Amino acid sequence: MYSAFKAFTNKDMLELLKKEGLETKIERGNRVFPVTDNAESVVDALYRRLKKQKVEIITSAKVTGIKVEDKKVKKVEYLLNNVKKEILADKVILATGGASYKETGSNRRWL
Repeated sequence: MYSAFKAFTNKDMLELLKKEGLETKIERGNRVFPVTDNAESVVDALYRRLKKQKVEIITSAKVTGIKVEDKKVKKVEYLLNNVKKEILADKVILATGGASYKETGSNRRWL
């Protein structure tokens, strides 16, 4: 992840949030928060950005396979509501986990 964090800095993130209409504030210890004081505002801003980029978001699916050819992703196979599906893709972000710490605003199931 080091190369990703070098390529996209915290300043880049703040600029992206601003472009998506989310203002931020700096509090004690140089911690940055949305002016709404609601973590869901950040999720909403990122979701808007993904939709603008035409990123397809699939949630609550069980990935059953990622097909790779010549070291490149070509297809993702998954189960959704017990139905086998697949999507052609050249890039994939696979995220696992869920709401784990309500006190931080992590109480929302993904869209």
